[in-house]
Amino acid sequence: MNLRFLLSSALFCALLPAAEIRVATPTGVPAAMAKTKPGDVVVLADGLYTDTKLSFQAEGTAEKPVVLRAQTPGQVRFTGKSQLTFGGSYVHVRGLVFDQAWGSFIVVLSGAKHCVLSDCAFIECGSPTSSYPPLVYLSKGTQHSLVTRCYMRGNLSIGMSIAIRRNDWANTHNTFSWNYYKDIKRRASNAQEALQIGQGGF
Repeated sequence: MNLRFLLSSALFCALLPAAEIRVATPTGVPAAMAKTKPGDVVVLADGLYTDTKLSFQAEGTAEKPVVLRAQTPGQVRFTGKSQLTFGGSYVHVRGLVFDQAWGSFIVVLSGAKHCVLSDCAFIECGSPTSSYPPLVYLSKGTQHSLVTRCYMRGNLSIGMSIAIRRNDWANTHNTFSWNYYKDIKRRASNAQEALQIGQGGF
């Protein structure tokens, strides 16, 4: 195999256009994300999704992140016992709504490097039995990631949290910016912070 062939093959791969992958229901998201290449966009169809749990990883680049977005911003709505967990590198998730999603950890960035959660809404979400579990949780070595332009109204528990625990301390260089919090009614004597960084003595 000669050098000219290798160089031409590399150039051909670099010029391949990014794909837009349309998914009809959330159950198709993990498989679609697993097949992505840098620059691809996975588009989730508008709809109301109840008791839906998604978990996926993908690998993008700084120049070409992998994106999961709503077909129409604000029209993909998760409710009930729904949860989204994602990680990998350079993954962007945007345009989703969590409406009365009641449980622990509504969105989890797990081992996420240079990932972004943006333009999402959380309406009266959280744990109905505890004021502690955060709606957005950064954990398990999530680094250089960003949560931005998210809207939170009527949080039942902590809004956004970075795990800094003895057994999960390597969550560094993360940023919360330009998020909006509204109508958080006190339910207990502790927790329900808009933002929490670190827990316990460690």
